[in-house]
Amino acid sequence: MEAETGVLKKKYVRCIVCGEIMEEGTLICPVCGVGPDKFVPYEPETSGYHNDTKEVFIILGQGIAALSAATAIRERNATCGILMIGEENELPYNRPMLTKGMSGGVSEETILVHDKQWYEEQNILLLNGKKISAVYPDKKEIHLQDGMAFMYDKCIYALGAVSFVPPYKGSHLPEVVAVRTIQDAKKVRELALVSKKAVVIGGGILGLETAWEICKLGCEVCVVEMAPRIMPRQIGPETSQKLSEIAKASGITIYTAATVEEITGIDHTEAIRLADGTLLPADMVVVSCGIRANTEIAADAGIAIGRAVLTDSNMRTNISDIYACGDCAEFEGMNYALWTEASQMGKTAGANACGDLIQYSSDLYPVTFHGMNTTLYAIGDNGCAPGTKIRTVEGSANSDNDLELYYLDQNLVVGAALLGDTKNASLVEEAVKGKKQFNELFLNKNSNNTKGETKMEKYICNVCGYEYDEAKGEPDNGIAPGTKFADLPADYVCPICGAGKDEFEKA
Repeated sequence: MEAETGVLKKKYVRCIVCGEIMEEGTLICPVCGVGPDKFVPYEPETSGYHNDTKEVFIILGQGIAALSAATAIRERNATCGILMIGEENELPYNRPMLTKGMSGGVSEETILVHDKQWYEEQNILLLNGKKISAVYPDKKEIHLQDGMAFMYDKCIYALGAVSFVPPYKGSHLPEVVAVRTIQDAKKVRELALVSKKAVVIGGGILGLETAWEICKLGCEVCVVEMAPRIMPRQIGPETSQKLSEIAKASGITIYTAATVEEITGIDHTEAIRLADGTLLPADMVVVSCGIRANTEIAADAGIAIGRAVLTDSNMRTNISDIYACGDCAEFEGMNYALWTEASQMGKTAGANACGDLIQYSSDLYPVTFHGMNTTLYAIGDNGCAPGTKIRTVEGSANSDNDLELYYLDQNLVVGAALLGDTKNASLVEEAVKGKKQFNELFLNKNSNNTKGETKMEKYICNVCGYEYDEAKGEPDNGIAPGTKFADLPADYVCPICGAGKDEFEKA
């Protein structure tokens, strides 16, 4: 209870996967679908800034960046006008869920961020199903393709991005889909229900999630990845290899180092032809080759463009009173196009448009995958960047399908990948973001073990007296703390005298 008001103070948690803030007691993250084991306590930030005005804020877009901007504005200005304009007919929804629940059917109601009543209560006007034609900064006007026009005091450009579909021959065929909207996800499911064979082009997170959802609907699925391995930018080679093995065991065939030459068919898709001549029969094709920022309208308005709309740390563009955020915005040369990043950019843009002063800074965002009967959590450096001197240490896995890798820079934890058993993801996030020592991470990990788990033992070398401590492991030799003596490789030898495992006894 609050001492003065007698009102029970709400408690909140943060999802370490997507960054969503929820009330304590929430069972499933509405954005990414993970459970409470990926939630950590969170204390909401309060600005203290407030300035009620009669200004008109027009937000171009209806994704999470646009919605976060609108929310930040209303929190600081109770009397201003807020108008959100977007092309989709639906209310803003949790886009990451599109490829996670496709097999069961994606509906607007189940993935909405807020219902219609919330917008009415917040006095936020939505103008859906409208396409913007131009922004005129000199007149401070927004023009729509249907002839409507609006004047603004502050404009927030949050038009997001579109799926990139390479110009393959045959990419125009009706069974070729790129998933970006609810309607795209519905179309994939409809096609999968009447198809026998499907090909997914792109072995990234969204491509693999889509492949799994299609597979669950009874299709024979192939994934084609141009790189030498799946998810090459997000995870290291060991994790890629293990995930590929799991995919194969789940019924999904993966082709790597494979280039798509064309999608064959006259009126309907028939197959994918690879550059080496291989034909992969396909009744449907899903293209998952990344996105491209919507910058055309911004460029026409004189707003500076790089790969996306250029912004400073306040999300300001080079044009006065125009801010940008989300998948269409770029800060310090980077645009990760991630949900968490877009949300934080939106909050920053909205706050600064109101007159508050908040700085945006990029963060370490985890990579997660749920599908094929496994779970992946990876964060930070994966040791693959050229010229890096990152050491990889493998932890003790609970099963053949589990993998636990830690990436160290002079014994500091700079990255990690957990495949299968991800219960320690929150500890890993804390260690990587806090740049903790490797041993410190495992001290916390072992103290986090539940009752009934096997305790750590020590083993003594009968030849030289060296002590192997399971709790400490041998990080310098690539043996992670917590590695049981029984799990050491058969050719393990004492690091002091070279005696074999059979020369050790339990202390």
